Amino acid sequence: MDEVERYRAERNQARDELFTLRAQLESTCAERDRLQEKLRQPLEAIADALPAEVAVPATVSTKSSPPVDPMVTNAVPVERSRLSDAQHDGSPVEHPSTIDLSSSLFPQHVSPPMATPASPQAHLPDCVAARSFAAVLSAGQPPVDDDPVLHQFSDEQGVTQNWQFATTSHRSTKPPKSIKQIQSLIRAAHQPGNYQALTKVKALCSEAHRTPREQKTEVQRFLLSTWRTPDWEHPTSVPKIPAPMNNPRLEDPVEVWVAYYTANPSSCPKGVRRDAEGRPNIQDMRASRRVARLRPQVHPNDPESREARQKFMAVVTELFCEPGAYENILRRAAFSVSPHVDFAPYVGIAEGITRESVARHFAACGVTITVADTELGPWAQQYIRDVYC
Repeated sequence: MDEVERYRAERNQARDELFTLRAQLESTCAERDRLQEKLRQPLEAIADALPAEVAVPATVSTKSSPPVDPMVTNAVPVERSRLSDAQHDGSPVEHPSTIDLSSSLFPQHVSPPMATPASPQAHLPDCVAARSFAAVLSAGQPPVDDDPVLHQFSDEQGVTQNWQFATTSHRSTKPPKSIKQIQSLIRAAHQPGNYQALTKVKALCSEAHRTPREQKTEVQRFLLSTWRTPDWEHPTSVPKIPAPMNNPRLEDPVEVWVAYYTANPSSCPKGVRRDAEGRPNIQDMRASRRVARLRPQVHPNDPESREARQKFMAVVTELFCEPGAYENILRRAAFSVSPHVDFAPYVGIAEGITRESVARHFAACGVTITVADTELGPWAQQYIRDVYC
């Protein structure tokens, strides 16, 4: 799953850079045409001023260079005067070639040295160069002279452009440290077109899935239980690899949770056994989801709710791992099992959670003795083995 997330993040990043490069290329082509037209005008004027033998053709392919300095045109009469004097003296005239004349009138731009294997720029990773290149283009800033790393490419009309790679370092964004920051990031990712926030959330989800269950932080648990892929994300093409599954909702059927934990085995909860193919046991998963919907809710920044849930889980596993304990409490306390199955979270503080209060809550929610023996019992025994073994 981490490979899937990484490929999708790279695809989105490449798509953004492509849009930026395309816009910059169109702007550059327009600027190139404008400079060519501006450069062609003084060339035509010079050609009209010179004799026919040394006239410069109007269509000369030149490299992109700064606008022509007005002082250059002042040198033309001097050259013409020298040619006239030579003709009067009767000496043979050596006509300069078009290339030499163009070179003398319009000095070519000397490119900075290319990066060599010995230079530090040559060892830059391709991803860093690509991001820096996109950063220069998106900022719309001209290349600076401090960085000598240049790449040349020719377009269809033979005009050479020099692009310079910015080597400024990008500061890595710190991951969210609180549930409030995660909530803000999720809201940003659900805004249409916010690929940056969407990519970051998916990367955090991949990291949370890779983290072992015992080492997951409260922020990671909240992210995995809250995040849903936004509706605005519609890929332009069918991916070659299967897209990651969305996190199931609390009320989704057990089969959905089995499929989800089959794809994300590192996030599988305690107490759920696996078959030979690695799929979660459906009976254990049904018991796990039942307890998950009956346990106390945890509220952000409320340590008492977290303490109540921990105490509830300890009492539940202790109660149902002992065969017949649930039935004995129901008979001794005269608790009747509701004929209707309900999933209401337990309400109470940690100090008030006992076997009797848990049994009364499960009976009121329709948990029968048969369900306790066939589902909750094996799950509770496996849960204790996962915790203490």
